[in-house]
Amino acid sequence: MFLSRIVVLLTASLLTLGNLFAAEVSDREDSALLSAVLKRNCDYAASRDEQKIIILSADSSPVGVTSVNYELDRGAVESLLLRNKTSHTLSRINLCPLYRLTPLRQIRAALEPSVLGGGGWQEFHKVFPGAAGTAYLSLPGYSSNGELAIVQVSRGCDYFCGSGFNLVFRKVDGKWTFDKSVPAWVS
Repeated sequence: MFLSRIVVLLTASLLTLGNLFAAEVSDREDSALLSAVLKRNCDYAASRDEQKIIILSADSSPVGVTSVNYELDRGAVESLLLRNKTSHTLSRINLCPLYRLTPLRQIRAALEPSVLGGGGWQEFHKVFPGAAGTAYLSLPGYSSNGELAIVQVSRGCDYFCGSGFNLVFRKVDGKWTFDKSVPAWVS
């Protein structure tokens, strides 16, 4: 009886440690992939000599079912939708000088109209002078074999100026490499 309790406790402890390890690996993968997304965007902006900063939400953006292309890897799409039902704090991502990580509540406060007037993009540009606009990242959705991932990136830049893309990355030699961009939405 005593021995069987020890076996049960050991098994439960090992399962808990396994789940903690899997969560940490996932956090590391998320960090590596989201950093690769931002590096790609920064490299693109540098090639076009874009100087304005982009206010990046420190919280992930929920993904809507209608904004996902189901011709993409089904497992990665399902993972993307499942992981992004709610917002999560983005942590440990490498930023280039183009991005300024900002709490979502601060971005919303600048954009929301107030009863005294103000708000909207005019207020945003007062609060964030020199900013081109906002950017939001989803958490990555991974294929079942972990070799493909999708991240939804959304940008807002003024009234009727916004878009979202599903960026597909593949793991090549242990590093996340951009594969393609698939439009998700436009305003």
